[in-house]
Amino acid sequence: MHAPPPGFAPPAGPPGGFLPPLPGGVVQDARALAQQQINGPAIGLMIVSGLCALFYVFATVIVLFAGGITFLEGSSGDPGAALGLGIGAAMYAFWAVASIVCFVGALRMKAMKNYGFAVTSAVLAILPCTTYVCCMAMMPFGIWAMIVLMKPEVKAAFG
Repeated sequence: MHAPPPGFAPPAGPPGGFLPPLPGGVVQDARALAQQQINGPAIGLMIVSGLCALFYVFATVIVLFAGGITFLEGSSGDPGAALGLGIGAAMYAFWAVASIVCFVGALRMKAMKNYGFAVTSAVLAILPCTTYVCCMAMMPFGIWAMIVLMKPEVKAAFG
């Protein structure tokens, strides 16, 4: 190992590894800095999970409606059709509930309340099996949220 050159000093920064304020803004305290960091992933996750929840609720209704029309037309003798209808509706309903949980968790994340629920929301957004088709839209926001939520200054700012 060699010694640093004379006159070298590490860059000045706040203690504890906190990030400096964003350019153009003055941050008065650590909570405001954490709020700035969490706003982006929280809002992105709210938008995407809200749209996904609407899609899955709509899909559940359509599957049940289309299946109901099929049964009313007289083809209800096929047990496979009834099983497919039930499984399809249950899957879409599960994905709708998972998207709603992600949305509510993102709301709590933006309000900086309930850290555990915010992390749960981010994990649900990352797992492909919980949001099916929408996973490619939700996954980047879930990863971004997890990165921000794991920062000690953000975790400490949650109330």
